[in-house]
Amino acid sequence: MTGRVAVLLGAGASADAGLPLTVSLAERVVQAANQGQSAGADWVRALNFVYGSMVGYAADDGNNPLDAVNIERLISALRLLQAAKTHEAAPFVASWKPGALGVGSPRIPDYLGRDVIRALSPDRATRGPSASSVTSAISQLARAATQTPGSQPFRTAEEQILFKLRDILSAVQTVEYLTPLAQLAQDQAGGLDVITLNYDPTIEELAASTNTPIDRGIERWTPGVELIFDQVDGRLNLYKLHGSLDWELDSTTYPMGAPAIVVTLSDTLGAADLDDYGRPRRPWIVVGEREKLSADGPMLALLRAAENALRCASHLVVVGYSFADPHINALIRDWLLADPARTIGIVEKTWRPGNSDFLKNLLGAFGSNQDGRDSRVIPTIGTANEVLAVALGRRPQPTPAGYVAAMVGERDNDVVRVDLSLMGISATSATVSVVSEDPDGGGDVFRGHQRHPVSLDREKLILTTGYSYSAMYLEVSDWGTAEPVQVYTALLGRTELTIELSVARIDSNVPQLVHVPLTIG
Repeated sequence: MTGRVAVLLGAGASADAGLPLTVSLAERVVQAANQGQSAGADWVRALNFVYGSMVGYAADDGNNPLDAVNIERLISALRLLQAAKTHEAAPFVASWKPGALGVGSPRIPDYLGRDVIRALSPDRATRGPSASSVTSAISQLARAATQTPGSQPFRTAEEQILFKLRDILSAVQTVEYLTPLAQLAQDQAGGLDVITLNYDPTIEELAASTNTPIDRGIERWTPGVELIFDQVDGRLNLYKLHGSLDWELDSTTYPMGAPAIVVTLSDTLGAADLDDYGRPRRPWIVVGEREKLSADGPMLALLRAAENALRCASHLVVVGYSFADPHINALIRDWLLADPARTIGIVEKTWRPGNSDFLKNLLGAFGSNQDGRDSRVIPTIGTANEVLAVALGRRPQPTPAGYVAAMVGERDNDVVRVDLSLMGISATSATVSVVSEDPDGGGDVFRGHQRHPVSLDREKLILTTGYSYSAMYLEVSDWGTAEPVQVYTALLGRTELTIELSVARIDSNVPQLVHVPLTIG
């Protein structure tokens, strides 16, 4: 095995540590907010309004409401509503949904009540209240009573979510499944560079449990100074691009409010961790679907350092990342474009590249194609707990000339079983048909070929009459290399057959057309 390996971790890489994914995380913070002393507070009502509106909107469009809100979208919505009236899209919104400009009880200043009392008091000159002063005082009081509370509940809701994220995501149950990362840091010259989009402490706990030296760089970060990570044998360099639960922003260290990062020194990261004023520490983490590039803080410095680390790598293993962050996608794309020898491995629990435009484009540009191009993309299906060690060791393999192998099995009169096996990478699906040359015509003939009925079930094939068109094609899904497919076909008096397949390889976004000639003895 040659070339340096780097690793990129997304939220899915922490699922096996017992931490919730983004959709479950949003649900957890809403549940926590509606319990205990906070229930009924204005910020909780604002949070409920936003969460419920997003779920309802998805249901109205016929989408799955259970997948409508993840933690990133929830925080993005709260931030937008904090500046709803001044947002650049505000002039184009004909009418905001009731509650979008403020949720909660109106805040009425005490001085307005005093103004009413003063207006109703006898005037020294007339010995009676002034009609104009009473009208003015009461109208101001009524106006204040009917105003929405504005952006503050949404701002408080965002702040409280960050506190609760610190509590929820610090409850790591196990990191044993990440041990292959520590092992690779030991085995690979110069250690291992791990780029993570997560703010949880899983990698730090892995380093502690395996006695692996770790460098996060944050202790030496200074605004305006390049952050440099050295590659050291046996060490794990960790680039936490979106921040960390144990980082806190301090704007008092440098002039002009230039931020510094203070690392929390307490043993626990839960909600009980308080600052000098007795308030829960607000972690410096970058969340939200938009405006992910935070200029205030170490993110840009860490991003540049991660780019430098990738330049030294020839293979990147991506674990549990949904390809939803544009700046991370651009980082991956530019890294692959810079050197045709670079390859990427992708670990996903379920393989649905159609859900991501970036992943579809990635497979189109760097996956296999019908021209015989070897793929630079190596998908591995499974959780990090199941396949991390395997994925770290996998590299692209040239596609064999015979991508699909066919072997004749049992024959019963005019029915024969054919065993089909993939000799290369797995497929998400395949369409199988059987044809023979038909110079004399007859049967189901298409462009000089006679199509034969084909089925996964021998009995269904025998019962097929008239060789209907629907029986001439067979759909196979989730076809693995260790899973031969047995198909039955009717010979129709022929012994020279061709198996025609349209195979959707997991490392490609176009079907691979395969023809396998077969002689029936």
